[in-house]
Amino acid sequence: MRRALVLPAVLLLSFCAGGGRGEPLALPAAPGPAGVRADAGARCAEGGDVRELLARHARAYGTGEQARAQLPITMSGTLALEGRSGRVETVLAPDASRVLISVAGIIAASGVDAKGPWTMDGGSGVVLRLSGVEAVGPMLDDWLLRRSYVTAFRPGLDPTRCEDLGPEPSRGARVDVAFARPELGSPVLSFDLESGALLSVSHVEADGVKSLTTYEAWSEPDHGVRWPRRSTEHPLVGSASSREHAPVVHGLECVREAVAGAPIPERGAACTEPSQDRFVLRWPAGDDPRVRLPLTYLGSELIVRVKLGGREALAFLDSGAGATAVDATTPAGAEFRSTMEVSGAGATQRIRLGFGELASVDLGELRAEHVPTVSVPIPALDVFGDKRPELILGYSFFASAVVRVDYRRKEVVFGKSAVGLFAKGTEPRKVPLRVLKSKIVVDGTVEGKPAAFEVDTGDAGGLDLYKTWAARHGLPGTREVVTMSGRYGAGTKETISTFYRLATATLGPIAFDGHLSNVGDPPASGVIAGLAGNEVLARCDAVVFDVAKRTLWLEGACDRPVPESRAGWRFEKKVDPAHPDRPWVIGALWPGGAAERAGVQKGDRVLEVGGKPATSDVAPLWALEQQAVGTKMPVVVTRAAAPNGRVRLTLELRSPPP
Repeated sequence: MRRALVLPAVLLLSFCAGGGRGEPLALPAAPGPAGVRADAGARCAEGGDVRELLARHARAYGTGEQARAQLPITMSGTLALEGRSGRVETVLAPDASRVLISVAGIIAASGVDAKGPWTMDGGSGVVLRLSGVEAVGPMLDDWLLRRSYVTAFRPGLDPTRCEDLGPEPSRGARVDVAFARPELGSPVLSFDLESGALLSVSHVEADGVKSLTTYEAWSEPDHGVRWPRRSTEHPLVGSASSREHAPVVHGLECVREAVAGAPIPERGAACTEPSQDRFVLRWPAGDDPRVRLPLTYLGSELIVRVKLGGREALAFLDSGAGATAVDATTPAGAEFRSTMEVSGAGATQRIRLGFGELASVDLGELRAEHVPTVSVPIPALDVFGDKRPELILGYSFFASAVVRVDYRRKEVVFGKSAVGLFAKGTEPRKVPLRVLKSKIVVDGTVEGKPAAFEVDTGDAGGLDLYKTWAARHGLPGTREVVTMSGRYGAGTKETISTFYRLATATLGPIAFDGHLSNVGDPPASGVIAGLAGNEVLARCDAVVFDVAKRTLWLEGACDRPVPESRAGWRFEKKVDPAHPDRPWVIGALWPGGAAERAGVQKGDRVLEVGGKPATSDVAPLWALEQQAVGTKMPVVVTRAAAPNGRVRLTLELRSPPP
């Protein structure tokens, strides 16, 4: 059962050209240019009409030859996001491009230079080179901004479908033109039929999520070319973000964002090179800068000790968190520097969170500076009692270092490369990974079906499927299910999870047949099947994340036994003055589980388990839950309706149903 935060890889902030993230969405109505008649006729019957429409667009808005003659061009402008103003700059060169956005200290950028596509996702602070399917988003950003201007509609970009949506009030008939180019995200361009104006563009991102941008205004013709002047991205989570550009044609003079936030003018090819990393790791001196930290494996969660503002704190090591996070209710919140509030999504609900940074975080001799961070209440962490983490170390750490998680030795090692990082005498197996919007993704199978998993060391479960993917593949079907409500991630709401047994599933060489799987309903999901958590990864002796080399290394036979919780209850922390040293109350019960069969009731306060007091140190209680099936364990609880207020029960451990 998941006990702690699972903060997915991206916070769904719509910074990069191409729009927001979330479930596939329909194209909203977009206003056509002034003067367009609302009764324009539809002409989708033949492909020739579509080609004529595109030609009309090129005549009115500029041909590829005309645009190429004007390059390079910089489009500088303002950005409005969540009520805050920022700036946006787009640089287009004949064979390169860059989009850089800055709002309230948050930097996001993407582009293509001589080495290929790159991105800096908002919230990561790390520049990442992309290849293959990873590059769909940034490549498409570049293509959209230059779509017919530079490349024109060359062979291979001819439309394969035209859908006339008919005349609508206050605007002319709209035609959606689809292109069969999966490597560009299968873009759909929506045109006004009469004027040829481009109204909107949608495409499918690498993770299967549809993005949408609408164009509300275009510049006046300059040498026969018109450039986008005002546009809006439409995310499903958070407010729509608007941009207003002022196109300027010049000799590729541009402005880059420095780490300190001061603009530095630069010229030439540097204008399309990646932005400077804001997140920095300071390694210890010496030939071997590897840093080792003890790892506490508590309740199937990975916890390390760090220093924050000179004070020691506990932190989760969470490869599935798109940004490092602090629990706003803990002392770590005092070290957090907020720049703005944004709308985002946790694993289970939509949330409002502060966005900013931590000046530094020390992991032994390794110091992280300018750590992009979000701040949000996480009451689900109360269940850790006096071992409650305050901080969640997310994707930035995994993208900037090679990280070895050793489940057998209970340690984590940070290194600059994977060389020398493996245990002596081992032959680790290589599993390809890819990065999709700050998600570390590995391919596997679920009951024979191909499935892409986010590899998530912040998930205490084994395999947590997303509801959209599970339903699409007929899961759970007619098999027995158990539902349980509780707080499973960021945010204050209780959500419902559905549990059942999978017949077979694999992640590389790891097989987890008959495993208990959870199906949640996150506020946004695409083609990703779900999360592969520690109950899967811990079957290996160690797992090494090498994001730079796009490799997940697995050590050992990957058949270590990882016991499931067998008590069938879930604790909530509720302090009672009458029992100040007994904070645990039963918040949820498995229907048919060991605790329910023993007569435990929701709301019971736990005094003793297995003859040991239920103090704020929850670790001994979780250890008792993982004893062998059939183990009998005495339990003492308080209950208002019971004589003397106490009830003594005997709980016999059993595998979680179904």
